[in-house]
Amino acid sequence: DRAFIRFLSALAERIDEVVIFGRLDPLPGRAPYGLPEYLRFVALPHYARVTSVRSMLRSLRGARRAFAAELAGLDAVWIFGPHPVALELVRVAHARRVPVVLGIRQNFPEYIARRLPGRAWAWAIPAAHLLDYAFRRLARRVPTVVVGNALANRYGRAGARGLHVTGIS
Repeated sequence: DRAFIRFLSALAERIDEVVIFGRLDPLPGRAPYGLPEYLRFVALPHYARVTSVRSMLRSLRGARRAFAAELAGLDAVWIFGPHPVALELVRVAHARRVPVVLGIRQNFPEYIARRLPGRAWAWAIPAAHLLDYAFRRLARRVPTVVVGNALANRYGRAGARGLHVTGIS
């Protein structure tokens, strides 16, 4: 069992503090894994899903504010993407001179192409390619952790600096 939250929980044994930023769903529910008490959670504004484009864009200001408020106490941030909010958080961290590490878990354009809710969303594929391109360009300047050899090849060809490959997902 290699659930990502279990990986993050194990990190807390090796470093002083792990702070997780994420959307907090306002509706109570169940998850397969709870967040251990020793991981600190900072809530970002909620939007239902990435296809809720207007809600996601409206959430940016609050996400930026919540993220920036925590940066002074952090040694570095590990930001996963490609994702529009992630790009903004990278920008904020760089402006505050907090080191950034990128995390890439999947081939984003392929992921989006398989999950389109309908033909009206065809525009999302070129948008996914743009976000993917932005992250590959960014990986030239910041350390990057990718999941698997296929992504390592993709980011390596793009000139990624400090590329690390892992098997977590």
